[in-house]
Amino acid sequence: MKKGKVVYLKPTWLAGVHSHGPYSETVPVAWKSILEWLESGDHYEMPDRGFGLTYDDPRTVAADSLRYVAGVEVTAAWRPQEGSPVSRVQFKGGSYTIVQHNGPYSEVGEIISNYRDKWVPRLGLCLDGRRPLLAIYHSDIRIVEPEDQVADICLPVRTVAGE
Repeated sequence: MKKGKVVYLKPTWLAGVHSHGPYSETVPVAWKSILEWLESGDHYEMPDRGFGLTYDDPRTVAADSLRYVAGVEVTAAWRPQEGSPVSRVQFKGGSYTIVQHNGPYSEVGEIISNYRDKWVPRLGLCLDGRRPLLAIYHSDIRIVEPEDQVADICLPVRTVAGE
């Protein structure tokens, strides 16, 4: 995808794992839980993409308070089994600007920061802090080498008021 493309992402239901704390520590744990849940067979089908929802900016929110959800798409009718490590989460969608990242998922945080700080303002947009940043992961890290991984980095945007 080209930098600066603004699209409407539709609302999506997820089977998700919530985490709180420093992203560098909690994100890998949340994804480990999702992958273990998928491998357990409790999911009706293997999804073709994963969703990482980042709710807080680590520049302004204390590390212990950072919120993140790792998830996979499910139907609107899906409900978790009792005792499941996943919960039902709704990604509400909306207007997002997207850039595609080809390479290791470990670089996603840096890509988000660069895109947020340098490109979004150049587009005459600003972040909509009421909605999460989203990474849509298209490659299964269990079988795809880091250099071949693909993710869409999606930042919630709105126009700059008064311009």
